[in-house]
Amino acid sequence: MKNIASKLFNSRKRGALVFVAVFAILGIALLLSGHAAIVDNGTGPNTIIVVGQHPELEGSYQNLVNSQTNLAFRSVQPNPADPTINNWEAEGRNYYYTTASSDFPTFLKGNSIYTTLAQAQTVLARPHDRGLYMHEVVSYYASKNNYNWSKAVTQINWTLLDQQVMAAKAAGKKVIWSEPSYGWQYLNQNLGAGYYFNRWGNTLVPTFATNYPTQVDAALAAAKGVATNVVHSDLGESVQSWYFRDQNQAPTESGTLDLINKGLSNGAKYYQIEGTYDDLSWGTAYMNGVYDFAKQLDATATAAARAVAPAPPPTTPLYSYYSANNIDHFYTITRNDATLAYYGYAYEGCEGLVYPTNPSGTVPLYRYYNSAKTDHFYTVDRNDAGLATYGYQFENIEGYVYSYNNPVAGNVPLYRYFNSNIIGHFYTTARNDAGLAYYGYSLERIEAYVQPPPAGNCK
Repeated sequence: MKNIASKLFNSRKRGALVFVAVFAILGIALLLSGHAAIVDNGTGPNTIIVVGQHPELEGSYQNLVNSQTNLAFRSVQPNPADPTINNWEAEGRNYYYTTASSDFPTFLKGNSIYTTLAQAQTVLARPHDRGLYMHEVVSYYASKNNYNWSKAVTQINWTLLDQQVMAAKAAGKKVIWSEPSYGWQYLNQNLGAGYYFNRWGNTLVPTFATNYPTQVDAALAAAKGVATNVVHSDLGESVQSWYFRDQNQAPTESGTLDLINKGLSNGAKYYQIEGTYDDLSWGTAYMNGVYDFAKQLDATATAAARAVAPAPPPTTPLYSYYSANNIDHFYTITRNDATLAYYGYAYEGCEGLVYPTNPSGTVPLYRYYNSAKTDHFYTVDRNDAGLATYGYQFENIEGYVYSYNNPVAGNVPLYRYFNSNIIGHFYTTARNDAGLAYYGYSLERIEAYVQPPPAGNCK
């Protein structure tokens, strides 16, 4: 097996220098301008985390957001004041702060693979930080001990990791820990690690890495075992183009999709996307496979929703009648032309469609009547005592509608007009302030939202 840190450095060193410089320039410009981009991080149940190597492509990565995904980035530098992290925070982009990484000694020319507790706490306090990321800690120590994985587990600074994870737990955030190869297998066998895993609980997201092609299935099984049986948390997958590169192959679109689906078929909810600087460019076969995965999640959920979507509740017309003798407009969901004609009311049509029952989100349309003024009044705000002082008595509920403050798509306003000369109310979905003013009616408000009248206006 190869030294992971050396492998990462050799494949990325040219790109790393470029993106650090670009991040610094963009970060300074953004902070000086005070401008924050409008970012949709998404709210779906699956988290896609892209390693932050391409600041110029973050807008393109937004294509990964849909109804089933949310997007975040992962830092590669440990400094909380790094321009990359500052830019994400200023722009409103969600991200995970890498607090332990096998890459740190290579990139930073030092010996430590950890950030300090204070550094972790600083970033955890920021609103767009979603948690911490620990990158291939066991495999780093394994590479230093001739791949003695059991010994590698004992060399971890468990005290520091415990402090950082508990800080994340206190902040209500996640800690994603990615390990390839035998990392999770030996972590699961270590009693000390088990103590901490039980202490951390579902704050920890065990994540299997795919950069050792022949050992991916073993890494998956071990990480899933810890997630399911120990910490009772979600499973994560670290999707890496090294899966292909280590086999002297170029990533393919279909192969990348198949690789990510390994995690999906085992219940993974977190997908970290990393690889060479070039592979992470938008439009490559590798990133096209990631994009296909996001679209697959969205399409599958949409199809499932359509399959189980209940039939829309039935509607009924809100019929309109008018009495010239009483100068009164009367609305009802019960059509009875003959009986109403006996009382002087002539049928005019309907003013829209309402619900005879009350589906979720709807409210009653209450009917009141003032016999002294021969005026029918309809409202979604029931107030028997208050209206009684004006001579109105409650009569009935004339169906269910969406309230004036709930303009549901596909519905139209039901306008309420009032004529103070005759004390008469008029309701219509066809707004005509000037025309109705001619007859003495002035607009009072939108009373409700109803479905539009059918063709022919219920004639």
